[in-house]
Amino acid sequence: MRIVWLGLITGAIAIHAPAGEKKPSSGKTATSTKKSSAPKGITIPAGAEQIEPGLYRHREASGQVWLYRDSPFGVVKFQEQKIEAAAQKEERPIDVEDLGETLRFHRQTPFGRVSWTKKKTELTEDETAAWKKSAGQASAAGGQENAKR
Repeated sequence: MRIVWLGLITGAIAIHAPAGEKKPSSGKTATSTKKSSAPKGITIPAGAEQIEPGLYRHREASGQVWLYRDSPFGVVKFQEQKIEAAAQKEERPIDVEDLGETLRFHRQTPFGRVSWTKKKTELTEDETAAWKKSAGQASAAGGQENAKR
C-alpha cells in the first residue's frame, strides 16, 4: 500500500512541474506580467462628490447622474435612481375589531396573518390611524347601506 501511495505522489509531482521547465528567477510571476496589459477598471472621476465614505456621486455632461462605490473588488458604477419611490414603504391594510376597552388588529404579511390586541389607551400612532380609518370606513359603509334601503 505504501508503494502505491509513493507512486501516486511521485506521479503528481512529475505532472505538476516538468523537469525541463524553469521557473522565473525574478520576483514577478508570469501572471503579474499579464496584468499590465489588462484593461484598466472603472475609476472615480475627479469631480465626484463624496456622499458617504466609499460612495461618490458624479453628474456627466449629458445630465445623467452616476454613483460610484469603492468596494473590495474595485470601483462599481451604477445609475442613481429615485430614492423617494424606494423609500416609501408598502402599506398593508390593517383590519381593526372593537372589543370595548381593547382593539384587535389584523394585518396580512408575506408569512401569514398577524393579529394583536391592545388597550385603547396604549395605542401607537399607526394603530390610532388604522382605528380611525376603519371607524370612518365602517360609518361610510353604514351610510351607503342606509341610502340603498
